[in-house]
Amino acid sequence: WFRRTLVVGEVALALVLLVGCGLLVRGFWNLLRVNPGYSPHGLLTMRVSLTQAVYPDSKNVLAFWGNVQERLSALPGVTSATLVSGLPPERQLNANDTEIEGLAPGPDTPIQNVDFWQTAGDGYFETMKIPLIEGRLFDRRDGESAPPAVIINQAMALHFWGNKSPIGKRVRAANQGPWQTIVGVVADVKNAGLDRPAGTELYFPYRQMGTNGFGIRGFSVVLRTNGDAAALSLSATAAIHAIDPALPVANVRTMDEVLSVAESRPRFLTLLLTLFSLLALLLAAIGIYGLMAYSVAQRTQEIGIRMALGAQPRDVLRLTLESGMGLTLIGVVLGCAAALTLSRAMTSLLFGVSATDPATFAVVALLLAGVAMLACFVPARRATRIDPMVALRYE
Repeated sequence: WFRRTLVVGEVALALVLLVGCGLLVRGFWNLLRVNPGYSPHGLLTMRVSLTQAVYPDSKNVLAFWGNVQERLSALPGVTSATLVSGLPPERQLNANDTEIEGLAPGPDTPIQNVDFWQTAGDGYFETMKIPLIEGRLFDRRDGESAPPAVIINQAMALHFWGNKSPIGKRVRAANQGPWQTIVGVVADVKNAGLDRPAGTELYFPYRQMGTNGFGIRGFSVVLRTNGDAAALSLSATAAIHAIDPALPVANVRTMDEVLSVAESRPRFLTLLLTLFSLLALLLAAIGIYGLMAYSVAQRTQEIGIRMALGAQPRDVLRLTLESGMGLTLIGVVLGCAAALTLSRAMTSLLFGVSATDPATFAVVALLLAGVAMLACFVPARRATRIDPMVALRYE
C-alpha cells in the first residue's frame, strides 16, 4: 500500500506540473502571435539623449532632431527614419492628466487621464506602419508656428467619444497650455508589454514640442530598412556622430530584438516549468514501471498457476495492465483536482488562456495516461512469457 500510494502521488504531482506547463506554453504561444500594432521586421532602433548644456533651447533641439532624420533617411538601404519619445512595447505607463474639451467631470464620465503620451517625429506612423483609422497623419503643416495638433489611438477615441468621431475635438495636456486639435485616429499599439491590453494614447508632433511645453531631449530613433536592419547599425551610428561626435548612442537593436526582450520573462518561466514537468513525467513513468515490475515478480507463482489452469497471455496482460492503470487513474483524478485549485494562482502569468482550460487538462491527462500505459506494458508483456512450470517452482 505504501508503494502504491507513492506511485499515485507521483502521478498526481506530475499531472499538476504538466498542467501548469501546458497552460504556460499555450499562453506563450498566444503571446508570440500578438499583433504589436506595427510591422517590426526591418526596423532598427537606437536611443539618443541631448544635454541641457550643449542644447540649451528648443531651437537647438529641433534643429538637431531634424538633421538626424534627414541624414539617416539618406543612408543607403534606409527607406525612412523617424523619432519617438517612448519605444513600444517598452514604453511604460505615465498616466498623465489630460483635459477633454466639453467633457464635464462627474461620476458617470471617464476620468480625464491618458495612459501614454508620445512625441512622434516626421513620418513616425508611416515608418512603423501603424494604420490610420480616421483623419490624417502628422506632416509639414504641423510645424512650430502651426495650430497645435495631436493624434490619438483608437482606444482613446472609444474611451472618451464612443461611436462619435473625435476629429476636430480638442484636448489640453496637463490641463494647461494651449488647446490641441485632434487631426487623426490611428490603430492601437502595444505599450508596457505585449501581454497587456492597449491603453489610451496621445501623440504630439515633435516640431511643436517647444510650444506645447513638453520639450523632449531624449528620443528613440527608428529606421526602416529594405534589408538586414542590423547591418546598418554602424553606418547609422556614424551618421549621428557626424552631427555631434561626443553624443552617446545607446541600445542599438533591431525591433525584433526589442520584441524578443519583451517576451523573455514568459519564455524563461515556460522553459523552467517545462524542464520540471518533463522530470516529473520521467519520475512518474519510472515509479509505475518499478512498481509493476516488482508486482510481476511477486505474483510469478500466481501467474504460473493461472496459466496452468488455462489463462491465455492476453488475460495475463490485461490483469497486469489493469493493476497499473488503476493506480494511474486514481493519480490523474487527484492531480486534476489539485491542478484546478493551484492553477488559479498562475492567472497573472497566463495570456489568452484560462487557468482552468479544459483542452489543456484533457491533453495532459491523456499524455500522462499514455506514458503510464507504456510503463505498465513492458513488465506486463514480460509476465505473459512466464513458463508455468518454472513459475510453480519459483520462490
